[in-house]
Amino acid sequence: MKISPKTTAVVQPKDVVVWSFSAESLPQSQEVRNSHKVDFEHLINPENNLIHQIPMEVKIESVSEIEPSFKLSISTSAFFEFNPDCEADAIAHMIVANCIPMTYSAIRGLVLSLTAAMAFGPVTIPSVNFVELMKQKARRQAKKSV
Repeated sequence: MKISPKTTAVVQPKDVVVWSFSAESLPQSQEVRNSHKVDFEHLINPENNLIHQIPMEVKIESVSEIEPSFKLSISTSAFFEFNPDCEADAIAHMIVANCIPMTYSAIRGLVLSLTAAMAFGPVTIPSVNFVELMKQKARRQAKKSV
């Protein structure tokens, strides 16, 4: 597909919906614990295969003796619409290369904004290597199917 200045973008983010958000301060502890879990799916609208949804959940727990300790969870869905001229293999590539990272980027911004006024202060969630995360997810699914 050729892209000219008059061509609309191959994929457009349409909406981000926050299904749930929770954050709480935890007592500081001498036992240091940090966990960061990201889970996501890729869904295609059965009525319009150009509309794709990326539901994503992020859970973080940070317990420390020197920094404020907290636990948070956010569950969202981002919706994307592809150009009708976009081919299936280009869509598959864009989901991995653009849509999943864009969803996580939106979550990072939401978490930063929502935690800015909380007792433990603004939280910037860490970056994620989604290529590696998808490989791990594929390995887990392969083990389940055996």
